[in-house]
Amino acid sequence: MGPFLRSASLAFSAGAVGALAIALMSWAAGRQGIGRGFGVFLGSDLALDRLYPRIVVGGMWGLVFLLPWPRAPLWVRGVILGLAPSLYALLFTAARHQLGDLVSGDLSVVQLIVVNMLWGVVAALWLRCIGG
Repeated sequence: MGPFLRSASLAFSAGAVGALAIALMSWAAGRQGIGRGFGVFLGSDLALDRLYPRIVVGGMWGLVFLLPWPRAPLWVRGVILGLAPSLYALLFTAARHQLGDLVSGDLSVVQLIVVNMLWGVVAALWLRCIGG
């Protein structure tokens, strides 16, 4: 296997593991009622038909770890690269809404950013564990 294909495979798997981890964390947080007081829904369904697309999309986002990067701790890289899915979601998915809808006072935008930063950290740690 060539070096690029190996790196791409490792990055994809790291993104998939990160997506699985945040799905499990969100599910557990929702079961504990975390976020309810802030008006943020954290629970997620762990049914395979909902989990599978998240893992695949997380794997595709893991390919951002292939971007050239200056020397920095891997977890810092994970936090910063975890902002890429947040930026995408805010710019493209939320583009249908007016700006006032995005800053309506609830913490959904903060939740989106924090969850994606956690995804990036988990993915970066997985890359380190598997030697990527």
